[in-house]
Amino acid sequence: MTDDKVLIIEIFEKNGGRQQVLQVENADLVHARPIRDMHLKIN
Repeated sequence: MTDDKVLIIEIFEKNGGRQQVLQVENADLVHARPIRDMHLKIN
């Protein structure tokens, strides 16, 4: 069943030891809205 699914996003620091793990449940994805403006610096 799709309600039991979880999206896991892992973010690792480049050349570092820190990491962030985000767990997003299906109910959160169903109510999600697009982000129009997000300023990211990606190297």
